[in-house]
Amino acid sequence: MYARLVATPSTVYVVGLAKSLASYTLHVTSLSSSTGEVVASVKFSSSIVEGSSAVLTLSPGPTTANPRIVWLEAGAIRSVSLVPQLTDKPTLVKGSEYRKIIDIGLESKGYFVALKTDDTGRVLRFDAERGILEVIWEFDNSVSAHSESRFLLLKQCRRRNLIDTLSHSMSVG
Repeated sequence: MYARLVATPSTVYVVGLAKSLASYTLHVTSLSSSTGEVVASVKFSSSIVEGSSAVLTLSPGPTTANPRIVWLEAGAIRSVSLVPQLTDKPTLVKGSEYRKIIDIGLESKGYFVALKTDDTGRVLRFDAERGILEVIWEFDNSVSAHSESRFLLLKQCRRRNLIDTLSHSMSVG
């Protein structure tokens, strides 16, 4: 099952999930944008239980950074940079244990929300210059009590292009 397409000027990445007995395995194929030929095809060692809802693609805009796939696996956030030969190895976001990742409509800017097991929400951002995912904001209270208003605020920020202000003026709580 193919879940996402990610295009760069030189490469198109087809991101899919292959069903195994108890979970899904991440599969990526890279194609040349100019010829359509397969450049590489890789199955990343993974065990994704939630299916395509636990997989995001971050494309940090018109920078020199490569797009990145992010997924939730066994309470950990993992990610891998998309390069044409698919030679990069997945990395792990160290720290807390998570139960869900949420697309807030800012994948093209490198942002998403992750819910920790205690329902605390965190905004994570892909720092293209350093090539890492980092927590830029943690909500004070549990998300379950305030989820609608908090995520609506993030979507309003996106519409008003205020997310950059949030990432520079707020620190992890």
